[in-house]
Amino acid sequence: MGNEELVKENNFVSIGKGLYLSKPRTDAVSAESQVTQEPTLILIFGWMGAKLPHIFKYTKAYEEIYPGAVKILVRSEAQFFWSGKKTRQAALAPVIETLEALGYIPMKKREITHGMPIEPFVPEVPPRILVHAFSNGGCAQLATLSNIISSRLPSSQNTSLPKTPSLLILDSAPGSGGIRASQRAFSTAIRNPILRQLVNIFIVLLYAYGSIMGLIFRKKSILDVMQAVILSPKVLPWFGQWTRRVYLYSTGDNMVPWQEVEKHAKAAEEAGYVVRKEKFGKSGHVAHAREDPARYWGAVKDSWEQACKDAVE
Repeated sequence: MGNEELVKENNFVSIGKGLYLSKPRTDAVSAESQVTQEPTLILIFGWMGAKLPHIFKYTKAYEEIYPGAVKILVRSEAQFFWSGKKTRQAALAPVIETLEALGYIPMKKREITHGMPIEPFVPEVPPRILVHAFSNGGCAQLATLSNIISSRLPSSQNTSLPKTPSLLILDSAPGSGGIRASQRAFSTAIRNPILRQLVNIFIVLLYAYGSIMGLIFRKKSILDVMQAVILSPKVLPWFGQWTRRVYLYSTGDNMVPWQEVEKHAKAAEEAGYVVRKEKFGKSGHVAHAREDPARYWGAVKDSWEQACKDAVE
């Protein structure tokens, strides 16, 4: 089955390269579902090189749990990490336009320039946002979207939004991205053996360059920036100090060590966030839901219920 058929079969439409939108089915949206406490929007940021059949397993789970939510899926590819800032931001322009069209952020342009026009859908209720980011690839895409939106919104508007339910779920992330871990991650995403070797050499050179730039100019790497953004109260405009963080990780992950995830989780706790850590055992990178789906999705549902309670306290 081709990607186009697969996307359609999973109730998604393409809004740009590696970007997909799914609106709730007509029978899933009722007056009752619009006022209940399920998310109105779920943003899913896939891991680097994730194949659609694999990432759609997660969207299907969300379709079953929260059928009334709009879902936006963002894929991550290897070239993202060596692209310039403008290129990375331009790649996410369709997501911005979609959020505008759906009423989540103020409309800057009346004309949709990427993909197909999107009819406004969001009901007249406060937004309830669930974000699920996988690995460093997904977190880097999230950080990029965060920077785009924060640069577009006036600072007063970005800090004065009402307290609404929101939740940030981090699967197998974030990691510091050491040389060996990065080489393993890129090797998984690149099938061509010759290209894989060239990329491995490129990663070594890139790290050497980054180290020099860091020592001389105090310039932060893309992963350092990503980790800082995720710790910010305003990762997205609907977030705040009340937004819980859920870390799903394992001791069996050979790409992002569990110690790095726990280090970031500790920093989040010290910053005042409510943090939930679910440490799995032998599951590999972004494979924790497969090892123990009941525990994995139980943590998601329970944390969302708590997030809804936090918003009214």
